[in-house]
Amino acid sequence: MHRNVKRAIWVVALLACLAVVWFSVRGLFAFGEVPISQAPTAAPSPSVSSPASDTASRSVSSSNAPSSSGSAASSGVPSSASATPTREAGAPSATQSPASSEAASPEASGPASSEASTPAAPTSSEAASPESSAPASTSAEPEPSPSPTPTPTGPPAAPMDEITAAPVHVDVYHEGEQYIGAPIVPEHRDEDGELNPEPRNVGWYAPPQWSTTPGELSSHPGILTGHVIHSGLKDVFYRLEETRKGDLVVVTYEDGTQAKFTLDTDPVQMGKRDLIDSPEFAWAWELEEPGRKVTLITCELVPGSGMTGHSVDNWVVQATRIA
Repeated sequence: MHRNVKRAIWVVALLACLAVVWFSVRGLFAFGEVPISQAPTAAPSPSVSSPASDTASRSVSSSNAPSSSGSAASSGVPSSASATPTREAGAPSATQSPASSEAASPEASGPASSEASTPAAPTSSEAASPESSAPASTSAEPEPSPSPTPTPTGPPAAPMDEITAAPVHVDVYHEGEQYIGAPIVPEHRDEDGELNPEPRNVGWYAPPQWSTTPGELSSHPGILTGHVIHSGLKDVFYRLEETRKGDLVVVTYEDGTQAKFTLDTDPVQMGKRDLIDSPEFAWAWELEEPGRKVTLITCELVPGSGMTGHSVDNWVVQATRIA
């Protein structure tokens, strides 16, 4: 083969290798689907109610658990439960009054009534005999009444002040579409002082390093972190940048309860050092007054993330609890 042809082939191969490295470093090679897992669901607990309230009330339940989301958890499609009207067992039927029943009973007529043998006009007591009054004593059946409505099956809300159960799953929805659905695991700073959760998991900055559980009343928000890309694969917060103000965030806890949030703003881009050091972004870590908030943090997709796992910026968004 001609020497120049060989050189051209080597140059092309070298350029191809450099292109692969460059695209990888910039995060443009992101393979696979965004991982979305199902949120755990809590079994409904039976409730006891008084008969009066059972027959007089109906209730409607809504569940936002994605259906648990699998992908993030929860499908936000409200589901309602309604009762089918049925007749109550043991409903009393209309009966004769004591006076008329006494006149119609053989025992009540006594010996005098049995001795009467002359064909005389029927007396009022005879007119009230069971045979003649049977059609009149028949009354219409009672109208069907509503039966008790089943207990709502939606997950109960977590306490508003202090939450003792650990968060285990987070789901994020944008205009009804589930963008994020991932398990939550406790996370702490590593030797470099960074939060670096395991891939395919969202890391909760947990005690003893950080004391706030997402959704509880505190001077500091709960902190959830996740990768945008890990080892060239799309990870749990790959679509966090696409979320917008007002989107729904649902956090599920290990006891089956849930807390619901809405995003305060669109995602904010900032340098990694700015996130830690700049007073401008102190809201990500500290609140001006106690509240129930959660901060979600991931890396910027381009440039820097990708197969190398490094980036120079962060995307950060904060949400306020609504339920």
